[in-house]
Amino acid sequence: MEFIFNLIGSLFEGIGQDQSLNTKKIDDHIEKLKRYPWFKELYENEQYHQKIFTNRHVRRYLQSKGRVRRMIKYEKSRKKFITLLNAQIQPKS
Repeated sequence: MEFIFNLIGSLFEGIGQDQSLNTKKIDDHIEKLKRYPWFKELYENEQYHQKIFTNRHVRRYLQSKGRVRRMIKYEKSRKKFITLLNAQIQPKS
């Protein structure tokens, strides 16, 4: 069921939006996520911290209110975010 919501959310997310990032929205989401130990641990890790603030893919992911809600609620969504972070640290060659 979560897959279907993710798919629908992804489809609607790109409709009618430009490609710019909303820094205020992302920063608000980061502040919200920092209340949770699992995210705070990532945030305090230098490698992850850098990607959270400089990587366009990670920031676009954090811009989504739905994704942030799912990360707060579901461990599977948290793991998906961590996988994205790790992929940005160690890109495929």
